[in-house]
Amino acid sequence: MRGGIRSAVTSGGTRTGSAWYSPFAVVLFGAACALGALVIGERMWRGALARAFLAVGLIGVPDGWDRMVAGDWQMAAIVSAVVAAVTYAALLVRRPKQLLWTASALVLPLISLAIASAGTGGREPAQGIVFAIWCAFALGAWQFERLRSERRRGGVHLLAGGVLGSIAVAMLLWSMPLVLVAGLAAWGVVLAMLADDEVSVLPLIGVAVATGAAALSALDQLLSRQAYVYVPFMTRSSASALVATAGLAAAGWVLGRGRGAPTQWADRAVRLGTVIGFAIIWGRMEVAEAFSRDLATFLLIAYYAACGVASIVIGRRLGIQRLRVGGLMLAIYAALKAVMNASDISGVLLRVAAYGAVGVFLLGAAYGYREKRAEQVK
Repeated sequence: MRGGIRSAVTSGGTRTGSAWYSPFAVVLFGAACALGALVIGERMWRGALARAFLAVGLIGVPDGWDRMVAGDWQMAAIVSAVVAAVTYAALLVRRPKQLLWTASALVLPLISLAIASAGTGGREPAQGIVFAIWCAFALGAWQFERLRSERRRGGVHLLAGGVLGSIAVAMLLWSMPLVLVAGLAAWGVVLAMLADDEVSVLPLIGVAVATGAAALSALDQLLSRQAYVYVPFMTRSSASALVATAGLAAAGWVLGRGRGAPTQWADRAVRLGTVIGFAIIWGRMEVAEAFSRDLATFLLIAYYAACGVASIVIGRRLGIQRLRVGGLMLAIYAALKAVMNASDISGVLLRVAAYGAVGVFLLGAAYGYREKRAEQVK
C-alpha cells in the first residue's frame, strides 16, 4: 500500500512528454491504482486504499491545468468520466466501516470535475453545463444509496449535488440578474423537496446555499442602485428581492411539511425568522436612500419602528418568543436612531414626525406586551 502511494506521488515529478495523457498522468495513475485496489484488493482495506489513491491524484490537477491544451475538451471529457466512474465505485464500498467517508464523498468527485472544467477553456456556459452534469452524478449516487438503505450516506451526496447545482445555476444565468435569483430560489425549493425525509441534516446546507445565494444576489443588486434617484420597491432590483423572499418562504414552507432531520433542525421559528429577517433588510435598503436625504432618514426611522412592532405582533400571534424579543429590540433601536439622527433632518415637520412616529410605535409595542401579560394573569 505504501509503495503504491509513493509511486503515485513520485510520478508527478516525471516528465510525460507530449503523449495524449500527459496533462492527466498523475490523476490517471491514481485512478488506475484505485481501480486495481477495488478489483484485486483485500476486502478489509480495498475501499480505503482506493480512496487514498484517488486523493493522491489531487496533486496532478494543478499540473493538468497548466498542461491542458485549449480546446481539447473531448479528451478531458473522456478522462474525467473515467475518473468519476472509479471515484463513485470507490465510494460505494461500505464494509467494513469506511473512515473519512463523508469527507471523501465531498472532495474526491472534485478531481474529475476539475479535469472536465479545464477542458472548457474557462467559458462560463460550458462550465455551468459541466457542474450540472456532476450535480446529476451526485443526485444519482444519492438515489442509489437510498435504494440500498444507506440514507445517511445518501444525505452527503444530496448535499454535494445541491452545492454543485447552485454553482451550475449561477454560471448559466450570471448575465441575467433577475433570472439568476429566480433560478437559485427555485433550486432551493427543489432541494427542500428532496430533503423531505432525510435522516441527515446535511442536505439542509444545500438548501441554505441555494436560497442564501439568491438572497445575496438580490441584495447586491439593491446596492448597485444610485442613491436618491429611484422609486422604492419599483425597480428591477426590487423584483429580484421579492423573488428571493418568495423563494425563502417557499423553501421554508416545504421544509415545514417534511418529517426528516432538516425539518426538525429548521423549526418554525428559524424558518419564519429567516424570511422576516431578509424582508426587513430588503425594506431597509429600499428606504435608506429613497427620494432625498431628509426623507430617507425619516422613512428609515419610521420603518425600523414599524418593523419592530410588527415583529412583536406576529411573534405574539404565533407564540414565538424569539420573534417578540427581536421586535422589541428593533423598536428600541428605532428610538435610539431617532434621538441620534433626527437632528440631521433639516425640515422641522419631518423631524417632529420622526419623533412622533417612534413614540406611537413604542406605545403600540408597550400595549401589546401589557395585553399579553394580562392574558397570562387570567
